[in-house]
Amino acid sequence: HTRAGPSLLLRFKFLLLLQKPYPPRIAGRRSSTPRKSSTVEGYSRQRASGGTVGEEVGFGAGMEAQATATVKEALAALYHHPDDTIRTAADRWLQKFQHTLDAWQVADSLLHDESSNLETLMFCSQTLRSKVQRDFEELPSEAFRPLQDSLYGLLKKFNKGPPKVRTQICIAIAALAVHVPVEDWGGGGIVNWLGDEMKSQQEFIPSFLELLIILPQ
Repeated sequence: HTRAGPSLLLRFKFLLLLQKPYPPRIAGRRSSTPRKSSTVEGYSRQRASGGTVGEEVGFGAGMEAQATATVKEALAALYHHPDDTIRTAADRWLQKFQHTLDAWQVADSLLHDESSNLETLMFCSQTLRSKVQRDFEELPSEAFRPLQDSLYGLLKKFNKGPPKVRTQICIAIAALAVHVPVEDWGGGGIVNWLGDEMKSQQEFIPSFLELLIILPQ
């Protein structure tokens, strides 16, 4: 028998990894009742610590690190692996991951991570945008403020680009405005809130203007 080379063994190992549903604890049928998870608890505790959402991990830092590393590996495979089978498996895994509850946490964490490359930023900004648009009911009402603060911080972070990432953040904020009461934006709604921010933080005008354009859409 001839022994499989390292590249072949790596291929089989990676295929097995990508074909496993992530994460096992929420891989079953999703309940129609919103549930408070470790991710949501992280949103709630984040405000007290002053960190990003991803820094408060109820299910353990090791779990977050593993999930984050797997997302990065899958993205690298999707965009750079020469094998079509590997790329297809990576794409399938990433699409499934976007529907998990933990996608909130991992996407937020990687967007705040200064070492994230463009591919990671694009995937995570699209993921966070889709979660706000499609899965906002997963979060309890008390998660609104930390989520708003995180998205606002990302809007300012990507003020100078990449433009496509900034656009996804703008869409996420606009979607958030649909889900929450007007008074949660300071009493005057998001437009008045945005006007006040433009007056006080003029260096972020490009981001604010794009958000203002996206809001009516």
